[in-house]
Amino acid sequence: MKLSEFRAQIRDLGFEDDNIYNEYVNVIINALNRSLDIINTTVKPIVGRLDIIQDGTQSGVMRYDLSEMCVDSEGNSIYEALTGMPTRVYNNTYYSFNNYTLEQNRIILMDASLPGTFSFFYTQILPDITIETADDYVIPIDHEVEQLLPLLTAYYVWLDDDERKAVMYYNQFDTLKTEILERMRERSETGKAEIIGGIGWD
Repeated sequence: MKLSEFRAQIRDLGFEDDNIYNEYVNVIINALNRSLDIINTTVKPIVGRLDIIQDGTQSGVMRYDLSEMCVDSEGNSIYEALTGMPTRVYNNTYYSFNNYTLEQNRIILMDASLPGTFSFFYTQILPDITIETADDYVIPIDHEVEQLLPLLTAYYVWLDDDERKAVMYYNQFDTLKTEILERMRERSETGKAEIIGGIGWD
């Protein structure tokens, strides 16, 4: 979702026109950042992927600092914490991988003699959105939960001025959140499988 799309949606949740929206812009931006943090923390986070390639010709221990390797386009670290099970691809075979040590919650220690492509997944630090943020900026939120964002933002925007409207939007948010969490739970229960071998890589 681009920021311009979010603005159009939040405007439709209680603002008659752009002029009134602009009067509330600071409140809306603060509510947006707060809502992003809550959704990414309690529903579904933004997850990044880091691929580490080793040819297996070295010896000893390799150290990989995730806070230095996981950065955005401007060079800012976006690494927060590892999540999920890392994977290893070697000789066109796909494995779960846990033969590593994590120091200080950010430094991976691995046997340098292990060849393959090792994929690590991590939750991302979210940047603050400001009133100067460009309209074409893509808001960092998972597609599955992006419908929650305008509703929770509208709740915080209207909490002081119109409690009835705020409660209405929060109830819509809570209902949709429950549905999303239920779908995620069902997928996790039916999708537990380990894929071994048979993967071709172009």
